[in-house]
Amino acid sequence: MDIVGKLPTDRGITTYAVAKTDTEQLLSEVTVDTAGNLTYKVNQVDSTKVGKTAIITVTASMENYENAEYTLTISSIDKKAVEIKSGNSVSVDGSNALTYGEKVSKLTLGNTVFVEAGTDDVIEGILSWSNPGRREIGHGALAERALLPVLPSPEEFPYAIRTVSETFESNGSTSMASTCASCMSLMAAGVPIKKMVAGISCGLVTGDTDDDYIVLTDIQGLEDFFGDMDFKVTGTTEGITAIQMDIKIHGLTRPIVEEAIRRTREARLFIMDTCMKPAIAEPRKEVGQYAPKIVQIQINPEKIGDVVGQRGKTINEIIARTGVKIDITDDGAVSVCGTEAEAMQNAIKMIEMIASDFEEGKKYTGTVVSIKEFGAFIEFAPGKEGMVHISKIAKERIDHVEDVLTLGDVVTVVCLGKDKMGRISFSIKDCK
Repeated sequence: MDIVGKLPTDRGITTYAVAKTDTEQLLSEVTVDTAGNLTYKVNQVDSTKVGKTAIITVTASMENYENAEYTLTISSIDKKAVEIKSGNSVSVDGSNALTYGEKVSKLTLGNTVFVEAGTDDVIEGILSWSNPGRREIGHGALAERALLPVLPSPEEFPYAIRTVSETFESNGSTSMASTCASCMSLMAAGVPIKKMVAGISCGLVTGDTDDDYIVLTDIQGLEDFFGDMDFKVTGTTEGITAIQMDIKIHGLTRPIVEEAIRRTREARLFIMDTCMKPAIAEPRKEVGQYAPKIVQIQINPEKIGDVVGQRGKTINEIIARTGVKIDITDDGAVSVCGTEAEAMQNAIKMIEMIASDFEEGKKYTGTVVSIKEFGAFIEFAPGKEGMVHISKIAKERIDHVEDVLTLGDVVTVVCLGKDKMGRISFSIKDCK
């Protein structure tokens, strides 16, 4: 059975050509003409083809691009072969709709869109475009502006944040849907946002006089096309975070603006109460288990050199031992990034030890790294060591340090302060 799909032709595309096919025997007779009509035949699907994927790569010659590629991926997802009908529903924005049985797949330029899978569906399709257009960029900018006021400061949450909204199909405001979905994804990811944010769009139909108008809430595509206004408002329960308005008339009266703001607030609260909060009401306490963790500490800027070490020797040793990543700014802010909490805590302890001064009477734990006739050297952190004199190792007299200590022993010592020569000394026997 032939399936015919219409590829977009309104983006400066002049010619199409099939570059390659890897159909895993799912498809055959794949062709595309210069008008963008993609034709292929779906072969009988049996159990041997379950899970296999067919890939069709189509090159497009455009005004500003050479050999831009569309990739249509078709996967077998069911053993049952059913009749697949070609659809003739083409949505706006150069999209193609193919009907698979009773299900509809929207193959939309600029978005990755999957077939709605049902018990009778045997394939799913993706048509992706490599570069976002002005519409996608504009919607992303509006959603970003809507969420920025509730984002935590870098000190509270030192992560780079990137949200991606995939629009499966649309007959309303995708930018407002992106705002709501992005807010929920931030909370699900554990980003400690200050407030929940939602958005909604209002439309307007006007008559012959200023008093003859109707404000529409959550406008659809036709209402946007034939209406006089697209008024998008995002915000929290406390107030507005972003506004964008397109109008086709010369101006708006105060009553229209007031009603639009009132309507969007009511709708915004309704969306949060009935749609968003039942799914996730507040940010999760921690980021996901597979997300990198970041912990920030502050050290004396004068100690940065001690933490880094000569030619980075000290900091590289900390990284090698713990497997974390460390970033230090000139003001002494240290960011430790890793996936294992224990390794991060070990790295932080090392950094804090290096950046602090020894205090008389305070206990420290370290490793024996060198043994001499006169005593043992204890490493508390990379590049930071102290010596325990042989007379301070045991309560009884010992002739050799090796009688009590060996390399690699972990010991607890107490700082005795500076000796007569100004050196910091430590004791094991005086550690209670």
